[in-house]
Amino acid sequence: MGCRTVRVIGVTVSLLVAACGGRSPSGPSSAASRTFTVMTYNIQHGLNAAGRYNLQGAIDVISRLQPDLVGLQEVTRNHPSYNCDDQPELMRRGVTLATGRSWSVTYEREWFTPDRSCLDRGAGTDVETEGLAFLSPESLSGIQSVPLINTRLAMAVRTGRAGPVSVIVTQLASGAAALPDRMGQISQLLPWAAGQGTPRILMGDFNSQPGAAELQPVLAGYQDAWAVATAAGVARGVMTGDTRVRGGRIDYVLLASGTEVEVESAEIVDTAALLGVSGEISDHRPVIVRFRLR
Repeated sequence: MGCRTVRVIGVTVSLLVAACGGRSPSGPSSAASRTFTVMTYNIQHGLNAAGRYNLQGAIDVISRLQPDLVGLQEVTRNHPSYNCDDQPELMRRGVTLATGRSWSVTYEREWFTPDRSCLDRGAGTDVETEGLAFLSPESLSGIQSVPLINTRLAMAVRTGRAGPVSVIVTQLASGAAALPDRMGQISQLLPWAAGQGTPRILMGDFNSQPGAAELQPVLAGYQDAWAVATAAGVARGVMTGDTRVRGGRIDYVLLASGTEVEVESAEIVDTAALLGVSGEISDHRPVIVRFRLR
């Protein structure tokens, strides 16, 4: 199955704004140049846990944490339910403004509908779409994507901070009835991901609990960064391991086994506590992991 080229948006902006203090899942490193942080975050179309549209909440979370690379799921463009917003571009602009650093974004749609209502009223630029995105304060390179069955997708990038590490984001089909789809998606994903070389990180919303049968082929070739950090005593945040606000762990950052990268720390972020608000920003919690290049 062929790969697609994805466009990157990155505009240098000069701002008279003080950069907000980034937060990492561990304290300062004596070899910071050899460490990098990645984060996976399902933003639920910009809806908060109460079901209200508030894309600024996701922008605030990323601005506060400032990972070197964040992989986003359930990102929309031209959706009439969400102000017809170009969410990837609005997030890039918002995080750039909040941090005083120029961020880059790349987006690839997973599915689209023929809904032209945003376009017809001059509030959008195309039909309604949903997809995946990468957001980073560094330039993005080596961008590739592969379609998976039933409108899903995986996308890979590299960044300067992570050096030789290829980072892949995906979202698998949801629900008990979608088990055959998830199994098929994993069977497509794993060989394609292996082709991205090593070191390699695979992350996203797998819609499977750690013990699920369909996830075992993935865990056979990858280390679960949260489990590694928990065993080493360097995990923090929501220590129950729940990445869904309503319970359960289905969001992962995974490290391909046998690579020259190690987990330094990990956090499942309580976004309500992070921002000092009454409810969490999405029905998913971000998972942020600090890695070290050996």
